Amino acid sequence: MCLSLSYTGRKQFARHEWAQKAAYLLGCTLEELSSSIFKHQAKGPIQRSTSFRGGPDEAGAGDSSGSKITALDCLEAMASGLYSELFTLVISLVNRALKSSQHSLCSLLIVDTPGFQNPRMAKRQRGATFEELCHNYAQERLQTLFHERTFVQELERYKEVQ
Repeated sequence: MCLSLSYTGRKQFARHEWAQKAAYLLGCTLEELSSSIFKHQAKGPIQRSTSFRGGPDEAGAGDSSGSKITALDCLEAMASGLYSELFTLVISLVNRALKSSQHSLCSLLIVDTPGFQNPRMAKRQRGATFEELCHNYAQERLQTLFHERTFVQELERYKEVQ
């Protein structure tokens, strides 16, 4: 669905039929969808939801009424919000499935990392920020842990059985 949210620099959908499809999938009207994506004045919440993309001046020069936001900023904020809602729903469904009528102590930890951040892959001609370094480090450590638990320990267990 997010692929159907194509845009132009004028803060409108490039393809009306794709916007109609996205609105249908979200259960709202095209006007509600357009309003929720493109009707923002200042950059506050949008910048927080897309802060991994770059620095404060990346979206354009600031003016007295606040920074101008681009259609891309609006779209990314909408996608980020949808992802957050979906993730919350998945966690609620998992918790409901694990719920038991008996008193028990069990937990499941779900980690949602942003993945590797590479500014050059996003066509940015700058070095990585400290935030991107932290994301990459966490991703690397989690990937190592997954490899260790999934492959190395299983291989060792297999060798012990042999």
